[in-house]
This record gives sequence, structure tokens and C-alpha cells, in this order.
Amino acid sequence: MTPWINQDNGHWMIGDIDTGVSTKVTNATDGNLAGLDANGNITDSGIAANEVIVSTSVRTIVTLTQAQYDALATKDANTEYNIIESV
Repeated sequence: MTPWINQDNGHWMIGDIDTGVSTKVTNATDGNLAGLDANGNITDSGIAANEVIVSTSVRTIVTLTQAQYDALATKDANTEYNIIESV
């Protein structure tokens, strides 16, 4: 199977290039992001594209303890550090 995903005339479609089988979301809301259900079928996620926050600076997210963070020789400005109680 060679999957593909495409937007055609405002409708999200997903399919298999090898077989030509595709599905189309019905009753989707224009501007919402596409999602997948448990079976891999495309769905309307219910999340509008303008509700998603995209960071232009954070490139990496790291989770560590305060001690691990303090032990870092340098901190990268493009990294988000999430401090937790313990590992």
C-alpha cells in the first residue's frame, strides 16, 4: 500500500495509490484539520487550523528533572525544557 492524502475542492481525501481506493470526509467543517480514526480512516478532527499554535523558535522539547536541567553546561534557545519532579 502506498498511502496518499489530498484536499480536493475543500474535501479531505485519503487513499491508496496502488489500488486507487480513496475515502472522502462527509459533513467536514471547512478549515478544520484532518484526523484519523482507530481504523485509519480520515475524519474531521474538530480542530480549526487557526486554533493551532505554531512556534517558530522551539525546535526540540526535552523533559528532565531540575537537577538534570541545572547540570546542563549550555541551554539551547531553540529548546523547550519541561521540568518534572522525578524520572
